[in-house]
Amino acid sequence: MAENSGFFRSVNGDRKYSVSFLAKWAGCFVSNGVYNGELAVTAGENMQVVVPAGRAWLGPNGERYKYENDSDKALPIANADGVLARKDTVVLRWDVNERSITAQVLTGEFSSNPVAPAISRTAEQYDLKLAEIYIAPGATAITQAVITDTRLDSAVCGIVTSIVTQVDTSTFYNQIQSDLAQFKAKNQAEFTTWFQSIRDVLDESTAGNLLNMIQTHEADTVAHVTQEDHDKISGAVQSATLGGAAVTKSGTELQFPACVQGNTKAWVATEVATSSDNLRFFLTIPNFIFSEGCSVTFKAPVATATNNPWLGIVVNGQALYLLRNLSHENLSGDEWVADTSVTVTLSTVNIPNGTGQSDSTAFFKGGAGSIGEMYDFPFSVQTAAPTPINASHIWIHRDDKLPFVIDEAVRVGDWSNDNRYFGIVDTTDSNYLFAQSLKTLTDGTKIAAVNRHMSRDITPWHVSSNFQFAKKNGIGYYADNWSKWPRIYSRVNGVVDMEDAQRWDGSAWQWLSQKGHYLAFSPAAQNTFLYNRTDGLLSQHSSISSVTSSYEQACVFSPDGNYLFVGKAQKVLVFKRNGDMFDLNTTITANLNHVFNIKISPDSNYAAICWDYYCMICKKQADGTWATLTQLGNPDNYNIYACSWDNIGSRLIIAWTLNSSTVRVRLYTRSIDTFTYQANLSVPGNSIWGLDWKDNIIAVVSNTAPYVYLLVLSSNTSATVITADAPTNQPSIGTNPVILSGNRIFVMSGAGYTCRYTYTTSTLTNAGQSPNSHNGARALEVTPDEKYAFSLSSYYLDIYSISGNTMTLIQSIDISNAGNYASQIAIL
Repeated sequence: MAENSGFFRSVNGDRKYSVSFLAKWAGCFVSNGVYNGELAVTAGENMQVVVPAGRAWLGPNGERYKYENDSDKALPIANADGVLARKDTVVLRWDVNERSITAQVLTGEFSSNPVAPAISRTAEQYDLKLAEIYIAPGATAITQAVITDTRLDSAVCGIVTSIVTQVDTSTFYNQIQSDLAQFKAKNQAEFTTWFQSIRDVLDESTAGNLLNMIQTHEADTVAHVTQEDHDKISGAVQSATLGGAAVTKSGTELQFPACVQGNTKAWVATEVATSSDNLRFFLTIPNFIFSEGCSVTFKAPVATATNNPWLGIVVNGQALYLLRNLSHENLSGDEWVADTSVTVTLSTVNIPNGTGQSDSTAFFKGGAGSIGEMYDFPFSVQTAAPTPINASHIWIHRDDKLPFVIDEAVRVGDWSNDNRYFGIVDTTDSNYLFAQSLKTLTDGTKIAAVNRHMSRDITPWHVSSNFQFAKKNGIGYYADNWSKWPRIYSRVNGVVDMEDAQRWDGSAWQWLSQKGHYLAFSPAAQNTFLYNRTDGLLSQHSSISSVTSSYEQACVFSPDGNYLFVGKAQKVLVFKRNGDMFDLNTTITANLNHVFNIKISPDSNYAAICWDYYCMICKKQADGTWATLTQLGNPDNYNIYACSWDNIGSRLIIAWTLNSSTVRVRLYTRSIDTFTYQANLSVPGNSIWGLDWKDNIIAVVSNTAPYVYLLVLSSNTSATVITADAPTNQPSIGTNPVILSGNRIFVMSGAGYTCRYTYTTSTLTNAGQSPNSHNGARALEVTPDEKYAFSLSSYYLDIYSISGNTMTLIQSIDISNAGNYASQIAIL
């Protein structure tokens, strides 16, 4: 076994200590557990629990990692079932892969005898169990009474101790129980000894005298008790209550109230059979023991029989309970339909059945499933792919079970900003709505009332197809609702964001919305246009207020999706994404006019901004803002039109036109924050439109035939220029090139064509061209999955699908000259 020690001063890096070493060092001083009196789980609002401020140490294999929570943290509890209970576990989880310790809820399984989920204690995850939560059937809120504190159980949590071994509080508890048992045993023995001694001195005469005194006392009650108490002793009961209502006496019979108070005991039938006339439900309930007011839930194979006094249930082939409503009346026949769950309360109250006979009673209460669901479209909220059901099936790729709203917008003030999902459609005016339910008039008459809205457009999503989902007092409850397909948003802890969500089209899952997918461009003299993107479909998000200018404008997203850069004349505005919102984060200024191009390094830590004849380098700071690091100039003092990073961000190229005859490409290497010039590489051309860089291949587009050139780098200081046949009928090239996988290059021409190329490290081949919908293309971008391309001209934003070397137009968006002087499209 090796020796190890620390800590010692490092000489030339020969003493480096790992995170594990530091954690084991901490483990020498503190034990696993929470600080005494801290992190006690309490009930929150509705279905939430709260973990308060507090501290803990935890970790496996003798390692200790510090946890601290500085404010109340609300944790949502999944919705309850209508019939079965569940137990959840609240833990602090150390996760080596997530590199964090967080408070979490482990959701249990529904059961008539639920068991809380086990905690994890492996080399990758280690839990401290703070509490167990009991979720009763039908629960809509968490109370303190259903929370079991487990912090003092050292087997699953315990209290932090220092140097000395963990205080085993379970041993303390067992010792208290042992002492109590010894105390009871000792006193019981003393009492028995005393009783034996006194019994020995009670002879027959003494015992007889005591008996006479007791009988005389019982007969002489008037002198010792009130008349009311005397009546109680003699059995002369005049009135009582049951379940809070009066029970009165009439002759020798008791008149019972119209309700029975239930207790907390709940039973679920595992099997249900019916008699041939459907008046008896024969229930099998394992281990059933009757108690007054207990509830029983069963799935009824047939609907309610109408107004029949013999309708009842038989439990385990023995006791018969006649079914009645809470007013002691026969059931009307509207209480439930076939194959729905029914809940009743059992009582020994005997109600005459009209034939002179009486039996115990099952009071109908309703229960889960006794009324169908109005919104019956298949709906899955889970990360794992569900089994598709029909063409109205929607799937949200998330495990949090939250309420769902169909609306035109996520409204700030609705539902007090609680957490929920939103299905957003462009306008609910297009929806078809039909809803009918019972309405009671002021004279007690019951009629059907309908709310209806006729659809204006095609509405493919069938939200409510269960046309009659319930029936009461002879009135049907109907729902037939249709909507356009929604985009799915969430609002969690006040943050609104789009969610990954799909719909089933009968053969495959199709996207409804995609989190973190956007398209933006920034035209001259206007705000920046921002769209939510779902594959090749765009929906208007907003316009971001930014500086306007008549000069070229650039914009780009950082690869990590957290920032949007917008170049506007003498300013570059940096917006930070918070959910689905973009807030101004940093303003970068310079006494320059043209922002031609912006590129962000692959690690999203550096920004290269082509600003007139400089390339300004900005770096992300520790607080998330951006600051200028350095400026890269060019010796020719010409405008720098384009730049690009290599695949890992260790090299940067900038490009400009030299004397209207040569395009100069200048290469820099980066070491942390230092950029070092390596070489000037040249290609023909009197104007550069753009460039792209992948591996050691640099594609350059100029306006000199053959227009598209490859620079194949053999080192950081030398490259081979490769050309191809010029495309036919092409007076100029309009956009930047895009290098795709499979050695493909796409370029959009200003004359209205898509030019396609293939390449190797020694060849560049013209693969043909095809006409576009619109001339004057200024920018081209392709989605990261290379399925869609977006081309921007002065008047149109064109959207193409990509298949191999073919681009097919699928949509054109009229942007009414908004593309003028927009030199980049930003895609995320």
